[in-house]
Amino acid sequence: MAEASPRSASHDSHGTTEVTRDIAALSLRQYGATIGLEKSSPRTAFANVTLNDSTFAQLQDEGVENLCVKITLKDLTSGKTSPGTLHTSLRSDNNIRLNYSFELGHNYDVEITIMKVLPGNRKSEIKMVSKIVKYREFFRKSELEELLNQAKLFTQQNRSNWEIKSAYRSISWEYAHKIGEENISVMKGTIKDNNGDPGCPASGQIKGLFFSVQPDKNNPFALPRRSLFGPIRCIIPIEKFIEPDVNLYFADFFCCQMYRKKKKPRQHYVTLVAAKQNSTADNFCEENLIKLPEFNQFVKKVGKRFFCCKQPQIEILYTEDIDPFSEYIQWTVVPTIGHGSAATPGGVPKTRGCDICNLSSSD
Repeated sequence: MAEASPRSASHDSHGTTEVTRDIAALSLRQYGATIGLEKSSPRTAFANVTLNDSTFAQLQDEGVENLCVKITLKDLTSGKTSPGTLHTSLRSDNNIRLNYSFELGHNYDVEITIMKVLPGNRKSEIKMVSKIVKYREFFRKSELEELLNQAKLFTQQNRSNWEIKSAYRSISWEYAHKIGEENISVMKGTIKDNNGDPGCPASGQIKGLFFSVQPDKNNPFALPRRSLFGPIRCIIPIEKFIEPDVNLYFADFFCCQMYRKKKKPRQHYVTLVAAKQNSTADNFCEENLIKLPEFNQFVKKVGKRFFCCKQPQIEILYTEDIDPFSEYIQWTVVPTIGHGSAATPGGVPKTRGCDICNLSSSD
């Protein structure tokens, strides 16, 4: 994985679904009732029910003394279902301690229902309101900051830098043929797959094209001689990713067990996202990722020269479409290694238990 591949979109049927990113937004406001889940810790939540004054008065007039709240979490990733039901006395504000746990990177259907219980018969429940919302558990920004600090520490332990002039990605003969024969004028990004940490906030949420930046380890003045991901290489000047109108964000730090060579340390990777200022992707990154200064430990500009760290390996997700016939793009043919095809569909998960790139709170 020394070179960024033409990553495919996730094969998880729920991985590309637009989901609620802030669990506090799992609220239902109908008929004067608000039902929501509020985070009590990074991986747990409790239910909260609030009635407005008019609804509360109306239920009192009907003689309703109790409410029945049902919240069901269906884990679409593991297939597990966690139901929860609680009867509570009628009050305008109910902090209902139905606790739920979430797994990083898992997709959920959350069904929230509130029912009024008729006087004298707890089984006579009349549904007031119900809704299913989608939710996926990602790193909070504070956790991503912690992961960034671990990546910085790893980079500091490998102090050397490469001078770089280009970013590059590989594609298959088939895709190259379509570009040439069908005169495709745009290389469009695909949804970021689940490669890396399951808590990466960018997975399944933003589109882009992956590029690598590190030169050949045996010849730092040249790009790698061979490719894992396809024989046709697209080369772009590195300044296109570090222009004044492009923001650079930290998204992930990980290693993958399947890429480990015997008796050698695991190769670690940092995922950066390059987004045009004020674009939809930039707004997403501003809210969910960590913005990096122009002079950072991973990819930086010093005067008119550009540098990247030797370790970890850097992959940049560029969120703009690219014109393959642009005058600044170079194309070349390179030998392939192994199958010489795209990365594992859906992405390769992060190695669990690595004390370099795992957060203790998310193991």
